[in-house]
Amino acid sequence: MKCTCKPIIKYSTNHTMHPRYYLLLIVTLLFAACNLKTATPLPQLQPYTASASDSIYSNIRPQVQRFTINAEVAKTITAAGGTSILFPAQCFLNAAGEVVKGNVQVEVVEAMALKDFISSGLATVANGQLLQSNGMMYINATANGEQLRLDTTNALTVTMPTMGKPNGFKMFTGNGTNWQADSSMTADPDYAFTLPLNVLYPKGNQSLFYCISGNTDGTDKYYCLDTTVMNLTDKKYENTVIATMEFENRYYSLLCMTYWMSYIQKGIESFKEDHCGNGNFDLSLYKEYLDYPNRSFKETDSVVKTLYLNYFKKNKAKLEAFCESVNKEMRQYYSNWTDTNYEFDFRKQSLEQQYMNCAEGFPFRKTREIKHFDTKGVNLDDAGAFEQLQQKGVAVKDINEMLRYNFLRNQMIKYLQSINEARAAKEKIETLYNSTVFSVSKMGWINCDRFYDDPNAGKAEIIVSGNAATPLKFIDCSLVIPSLNVRLSAWQNTNGSYTFTQKDGRYIKLPIGMPAVVVGTSLQNNQLYFAAQKITIKDGITVTLPMKQITSASLPDSLQAVVKK
Repeated sequence: MKCTCKPIIKYSTNHTMHPRYYLLLIVTLLFAACNLKTATPLPQLQPYTASASDSIYSNIRPQVQRFTINAEVAKTITAAGGTSILFPAQCFLNAAGEVVKGNVQVEVVEAMALKDFISSGLATVANGQLLQSNGMMYINATANGEQLRLDTTNALTVTMPTMGKPNGFKMFTGNGTNWQADSSMTADPDYAFTLPLNVLYPKGNQSLFYCISGNTDGTDKYYCLDTTVMNLTDKKYENTVIATMEFENRYYSLLCMTYWMSYIQKGIESFKEDHCGNGNFDLSLYKEYLDYPNRSFKETDSVVKTLYLNYFKKNKAKLEAFCESVNKEMRQYYSNWTDTNYEFDFRKQSLEQQYMNCAEGFPFRKTREIKHFDTKGVNLDDAGAFEQLQQKGVAVKDINEMLRYNFLRNQMIKYLQSINEARAAKEKIETLYNSTVFSVSKMGWINCDRFYDDPNAGKAEIIVSGNAATPLKFIDCSLVIPSLNVRLSAWQNTNGSYTFTQKDGRYIKLPIGMPAVVVGTSLQNNQLYFAAQKITIKDGITVTLPMKQITSASLPDSLQAVVKK
């Protein structure tokens, strides 16, 4: 370690000192002015742990993708499988906790399919509990061969394509074979994004409906307000609350309140036939947002709630009379209705309680306000946006925040565009682009999973052995449940057989009665062996894999075939 020592005591030239005191003084000064402690190097991370199966899968497992970035500049990289990572400026630290400067070498591995889990030795289990995986990835960084770590206050932002819809999934970290849920990886921002109006409302006013009724052919008919009432794509709404998903959420939350405020105007006749056909709706609540789009959500939400409550106080008697007349009229309209049939039933909840239910908890979600940034005229999508903002005197911390906002906003736009394109092509929603966005403050493997919670899961010991013309010393065995995106590794017993549940420690409960596949691969004397056998999970199964020689070139297709859903 380089140490620069400066004198901290000055003696006059006339002062004399015994030589041994000079030596003592020098030693004291060295310890006072220099920190002689050396930081312990961080443990070196590797994407794959050395194992007996390396020689089998090394050429077909997901490859390590390498990038070189400047640690002093915010940078977004996109991996081959579609994963995007935003590295904030100054996010890397060395073993001593110092901010790293200059170039950093980044490694990324994307494991997005069951065959990737098998070839990478990745398991979907957390402390003995089964996990359903939506995809895994690995991130690491070094500088001149030195392992780095991430500044936990300056985390990466990542969007990762998923194997299915990300609903209900959490983020996990671990070593690839055992995982722990990591709540620190939530990337849910506390502000609202303003989005392009044509993306948020691709069909203009037809994007939002106020009522649904049935067509004669059994399909649904949607009723939307025309542009003379509400023009959602008006340019005056750009970069306002109307241009946010938060307003879209409020639109539907307001429907309940709007119906109650509109009952008197709509009249009894609307309940007899098509109750959506009469467009005489009281839109005063919506107009508070539309007429004052630059107000905060908090302010307008408060105004709306007050209007709604005051409407009841002013019109309670009219509402009571209206509901009573509707109940009476509907009994005459429907021949099978009796005095116990009610369109508006107040036997368990009063009119006031039902009316107030619509407003209780409104807007029903955490209020997020629009966040505006002074970008100094810089296009945040520009590759050189960081440098441009820095030249204009913007602090690094503020630039990182702007670029993170822009990164998340772009991912949301991409998601909405995929929905719009799928609907335009009349495709099933299942074919949509799926991704999950999260924060990363720890190097290594990351997993987007959810716990498999099934009351039918239970003990299911499965014993596996191999049958080959030549006795095989080792078989890499996997238990794959394609419908759940589950893969478990096997342990070799002393008798040479294999099992997927350990005798010691926590027991992995398996989904009884579910179809699964046992897969085995082996390499011996440069000959590759493979077998796969379908099973139905239950306790006490013995599986004998008929190991046959195959070529290395055919292994990827063989794996893909057995894990296909």
